[in-house]
Amino acid sequence: MDIRFSCTSCGKCCQNLRVPLTVADAAAWLQRGNAVELLMDALVSPSEQSDAIIGAAYARYRRGRAFPARSGEVPVHVTVTLAAQFDGSCPRLNGGLRCAIYDDRPLTCRIYPEEFNPFVPFDAARKGCPPEAWGEAPHHPLLLRDGQPASPALQQDVAAMRALAVAEVPMKAALCGRLGIHAAALANEGFLIFRPGPDELRDALAQVRADHGATGIAAPSDWSL
Repeated sequence: MDIRFSCTSCGKCCQNLRVPLTVADAAAWLQRGNAVELLMDALVSPSEQSDAIIGAAYARYRRGRAFPARSGEVPVHVTVTLAAQFDGSCPRLNGGLRCAIYDDRPLTCRIYPEEFNPFVPFDAARKGCPPEAWGEAPHHPLLLRDGQPASPALQQDVAAMRALAVAEVPMKAALCGRLGIHAAALANEGFLIFRPGPDELRDALAQVRADHGATGIAAPSDWSL
């Protein structure tokens, strides 16, 4: 299993791209022959110091999308982000620079350019795709109204991704158990990145999806940060 660390201070150590995926989308991405990584970080819980750094409200949000564990005597909450990984252009773009899996594209792509994290404000300047990719030129759809997606379909997709981030936590915990992962970076300092073999990860995802995270191998209880 390939393991590496990526800091969050400069971003220069890892220039390849990563797109967050739901569990089902990760399985589909692997099935198409593409790479999926696990980005691991852990928030000390409870910790007035860490909460002060990232904000108490954001800390509660993070813990709601993580599973509890321990690092020695310290209680932590571990977050697992499944991510499509690729260098350069998305591997699903065809020769005409159009999405070859548009009708079955990941949920992350369906909500683009909106943010599924409510603590990240929408900023067109930070988006990789140009505005003309967001709708029919020259009249682009109104993306936000009163801070919320204007499109009802987009609202539903954003809500679905936020709900899955919570609902899939047990499956991600079980996935760590099946893959023998019990290490993470300290939240707000970076990620510990695991890239299991594609067959190993595909089988583990299939098992935890079949179990719905309710049975099977539990996540390791003692974690290294």
